[in-house]
Amino acid sequence: MQIISKQAVNLSAIAAVLVGVSLSQVSAAQYYDTDDFTLGSTQSGQFIAGGGFYTDLLGFNITSSNAEGDGDQVGYNPGSQYLITATATFQLAGSGDVSSQVKVTLGSDELTLLSNFGTVLTYVFGEAAGFSILNNNGIISYTVNNTGNSDFYLNSADLTVEAGDKLPGTSVPDAGNTVVFLGVTMMGLLALRRRISVA
Repeated sequence: MQIISKQAVNLSAIAAVLVGVSLSQVSAAQYYDTDDFTLGSTQSGQFIAGGGFYTDLLGFNITSSNAEGDGDQVGYNPGSQYLITATATFQLAGSGDVSSQVKVTLGSDELTLLSNFGTVLTYVFGEAAGFSILNNNGIISYTVNNTGNSDFYLNSADLTVEAGDKLPGTSVPDAGNTVVFLGVTMMGLLALRRRISVA
């Protein structure tokens, strides 16, 4: 009977390890794409007049390098990885060395703020589903929309993401299913232990 009890304890330990593996990420990686429009000068970026906008159809690409930046960290694989977080940062510059930075967490539809150039409305991909689009293909376009009266330059646009590995044969890990699996496993082990104790 003691041998069987040890086996039950060993089964509990194995189940805990399996659940722990499913809850944790196998590995995490960071990717980034930097689009530099300045050519070395803050006054030679992408000019956006008051009331104007700029759309980059090539956009951010974390799967492979594009021609708009150097030093990018790419290689995201939508088939075997999924995005955990994604943040876009836009550096803006006006006359007289006035500058501003706009940060957007992807997944939000839009961000409105008062910057040094008046009201600047920055769209990243133009829809709230953009995080899902980026997650599925690693590429997404963006638009910077100047709704103020002051002209400015878009010096750079940066995308930084953290990605995790998908478990084999799964899509994005689902914490809810993992908790259910843990509960069912523990109930089964408790039932087995009671049955063994009775025997």
